[in-house]
Amino acid sequence: MMKFEAKTSRSKKIYERAKTDVPFGVHSTYRYADPYPLYFARAKRTKLWDVDGNEFTDYNMGFGVLVSGHSHPAIAAALTSQVKKGTDFGFEWEETPKYARMLCERFGVDQVKLSNTGAEATMYAVRFARSFTGKNKIIKFEGCYHGGNETLLVSVKPSREKEGDPRFPNQVPSSRGIPEGFYQNTLVAPFNDLQAVEEIVRKNSSDIAGMILEPIPMNMGYVLPEPGVPRRFEKARR
Repeated sequence: MMKFEAKTSRSKKIYERAKTDVPFGVHSTYRYADPYPLYFARAKRTKLWDVDGNEFTDYNMGFGVLVSGHSHPAIAAALTSQVKKGTDFGFEWEETPKYARMLCERFGVDQVKLSNTGAEATMYAVRFARSFTGKNKIIKFEGCYHGGNETLLVSVKPSREKEGDPRFPNQVPSSRGIPEGFYQNTLVAPFNDLQAVEEIVRKNSSDIAGMILEPIPMNMGYVLPEPGVPRRFEKARR
């Protein structure tokens, strides 16, 4: 700990200033670490440098967003060019249809609707599923994280005292301030247990609007699916 503090004195100073206006000095609790979080100044390709000049290899890459690494020259040039033209018009951008076509072709979908954050995307996906089917229940998997919306912020990292049966987990809200009404129609299933999923589906088949799944769950430590499981989950829902 003493060695860490000796190498990160500037981060400590920034933390002492930041926590005055920001709880724990961070805008996502996941970024907090004891005795204080690190604050970073720059990044290039696969490397990060904190405010004290310490170099790190980035294995996270923005939780998968930075597929081309940090500050890729082509992306930096494109962003610089666009910033000069404007960044947030409040209306549709002329290039958005081209981007939407690329997404549809790449992922084999008929249409796409963009959102600002992943949490918003999953929130709207649940709403669309319920609207389309006229049903209420959503199946999500224990340990999977789908953003901070109240419907899906359930059983992400439940305590042993609350998690319940391993095959038929309890609905455990991941934060205070989430009324039961928000998640009472969120059914929690175990990952990689097709038989349990099928039983949950059969029991609730008359009111299941949809199923949401991380193909490779990350928040419980990169759990790989058994061969064919995501596709079999989809068949089970049908």
